[in-house]
Amino acid sequence: MNSTTKNSEHNSFHSDKNLSREEIATYLSTADPRLKNTIEKKALQSSFESEALEGWSESEANLTVLKSIDKKFESKTNYLIPSIIVVGVVIIILGIVFLQKDNITTPTDLASKSNASTQTTLEKTDVVLPEKIDTLVKIAKSKAIKPAFMQATFETKTATPENIKSTQTHNESELQVFDLPVLDVAPPKNNYVKSTMSAKEIYLSDLKLVDYREYRSKPAIKSETLKLTGTPANLDSITAISEEQELWQDVSIPYIDYLRKTQSLFAKENYKKALSRYLTILETYPDDVNALFYSALCYYNLQQYEVTADQLHKCLGSKYDNFSEEAEWFLAQSYQASGDKEKAKSVYKLIIEKNGFYAKQAKIALTK
Repeated sequence: MNSTTKNSEHNSFHSDKNLSREEIATYLSTADPRLKNTIEKKALQSSFESEALEGWSESEANLTVLKSIDKKFESKTNYLIPSIIVVGVVIIILGIVFLQKDNITTPTDLASKSNASTQTTLEKTDVVLPEKIDTLVKIAKSKAIKPAFMQATFETKTATPENIKSTQTHNESELQVFDLPVLDVAPPKNNYVKSTMSAKEIYLSDLKLVDYREYRSKPAIKSETLKLTGTPANLDSITAISEEQELWQDVSIPYIDYLRKTQSLFAKENYKKALSRYLTILETYPDDVNALFYSALCYYNLQQYEVTADQLHKCLGSKYDNFSEEAEWFLAQSYQASGDKEKAKSVYKLIIEKNGFYAKQAKIALTK
């Protein structure tokens, strides 16, 4: 994602504050992940537009449904057209927006308001979360590893020549560092010296990912879906839906599509749903470095620091080193958050010794 390409996309899709119909049509028709990412980034400026774009993407409808409305009102003044588009979007995504809120209680309420011809397809993670995830508590926002911080970090790294990368740093107010005394702790031996390679990358929701389509044959994720066409008599609560196992249908979802929705949830700070989906990916691909790294960030933001460290160790053991620097940096912070200051200082010293992107931040962490 070089700067020339990003500037070109910025000029094409950021001239207006709101999403246009052309941009939505382009998003639905293009297969270019960078172009989709550019439009997604613009949509994230407004929670309404973000949900609207997701609604268009997940529904069976397309923009042609608005043509009849256009013809009916084409003699009206131009200011009515954006309102018509908004009305159409609201009607289509109303159910989807409701179902994707964090605290869903009765998804069948939506189905009961639909007629028999209305059909909603749900993934299991849209409806119910494993108890071991659902009961976790989010970290305070001031201490969280924010998706916006990761997005800015990746953008800085991709725009920085490799030979001057170690001189770059973020605004110190954005850094999450800890008060550590300066002690004479020898840096540990590098336990991650192995044969590694940097894999081809893609960006979804402005977040870096290994493009496994280059390394797997037809990658797909096993999931479960449920189609609602009204409210069956025996489905009057979320518990009933989750218990009616025969209603869930096993499906295979293309890896990139499954990951795109997962990254969107992470970018919106919906860590529980995102984590559930990352763990689903790991059930199919236990060494998936994308799921290992981002599940670690979710665990951190849900105050599960020991599991965070375990996931990051697995990430560092991957044959792909695309997340190695980030994994070491957040490994040090997970040790610190769990109270193991000695391990935290050791990893900071290792980062300084390698003199990579996070070396300057590690020095700040050790001297504060």
